[in-house]
Amino acid sequence: MKGLLTFSKDENLTKVNDAQFMQARVRCFADGRTSHGWKFTLESVQKAAFTLLGKPILWAYNFWQDDANGHDEDEIPCGFIPSDEKLADIQFVYDEEYNKTFVEVNCYIWKVYAEKLVGIFERTDGVKDVSSELWIINQDKDDEQLVTDFCFTGVTILGEHINPAVQGADITVVKFSDEFENAKNEFMKLNNMEEGGQNTMENENIQELDNAVEVKRTQVKVSECVTTYKDNGDVVTEHEEHEKEVETVTEVDETVVVENADDCTEEKATEEECADEPVEEKCEEVECADETPDYEALYNSAQESIASLNSELDALKNSYSVLEAKCSDLEEYKMNKETEEKNKALACAMADVADCFTSAEMDEWKEKAVKCSNIDAFRNELKAAAFDRQKNNTPSIRNPIPMDCSDMKKENATLWERVEMEVNK
Repeated sequence: MKGLLTFSKDENLTKVNDAQFMQARVRCFADGRTSHGWKFTLESVQKAAFTLLGKPILWAYNFWQDDANGHDEDEIPCGFIPSDEKLADIQFVYDEEYNKTFVEVNCYIWKVYAEKLVGIFERTDGVKDVSSELWIINQDKDDEQLVTDFCFTGVTILGEHINPAVQGADITVVKFSDEFENAKNEFMKLNNMEEGGQNTMENENIQELDNAVEVKRTQVKVSECVTTYKDNGDVVTEHEEHEKEVETVTEVDETVVVENADDCTEEKATEEECADEPVEEKCEEVECADETPDYEALYNSAQESIASLNSELDALKNSYSVLEAKCSDLEEYKMNKETEEKNKALACAMADVADCFTSAEMDEWKEKAVKCSNIDAFRNELKAAAFDRQKNNTPSIRNPIPMDCSDMKKENATLWERVEMEVNK
């Protein structure tokens, strides 16, 4: 949840309000052919440009890419194009690179409600591709791909993985460039102030001295750089002991100072008195600033890493071999099980119709069964053949009852009386 801000009466609420928006410039559309095959003339683009006023800037977040998506049903407004013509500042700019005339317009992004989008803009230096959404109203009668009238409905910000329909259509954040220029100007001002202050201090230190002479002072700095080597030239680590090679570096710094002649005379006398006294110099052992890298330690560390990775690779290969063996066993079991079930189903189907065919015909059907790939189709074909064979070979079971009756006239005898008479014969 956003924090609640309170303002005193003397604070400038206009600045606070403006800080909620990020101004940008959109090259949203151009004349020519789009990647979808539609063609637009410059006249139709100029005629439809005013429909951009007040339209939303849309976007959808892609979690997997951590970027904007494309035209998506989940896209939501993240900004707007001003409805005021002066604030929108619609212009038509010809681009030599694309050989097209683009329509450009100002827009504003809501920083408060589109924080992810603002972060994406910061990551891409304030530039993203866009694609315009529009309604086609009229098309040319002779060429259906040529659009003569259309209306803008919005502008969608695209991710890096999606190409715009109009090459060169993009959105550029204006505020980022302004902040850069302001920061650059502030830096130049501070730099100039520091240089001016140093020059002022140097000028203040310059004094005109009467009876001045030029005195040349020399400072000698002695330092030792100690490096230890083995007999083969390798560098010795801190835990090894070997011969040491000492390199002494002497730096001479000569400065010219203008001093008072009287003070200079006294200083010379002091220097002459101290000249006869022995001077003991003590050199401290200093570590060399540019130490040579321990290549042997780096090599050993790399070898250990390689050995660890090789062991992991071997373990993965062994696991893969085990899984591969299990998969082969499962494939073999599956194949055997399917073959067993297929043979059982075919045997049942052939057993049902065995009485309809001769042994030679059954052998032919068994050969077909071995080659069949679809059990249901084979079963249907077998049943159809059995039905046809049974239809042709089955005799009629309808037996007429004789009408010859010696004791009764046939017109007066019923069916059951005739049956009884036949049985009693």
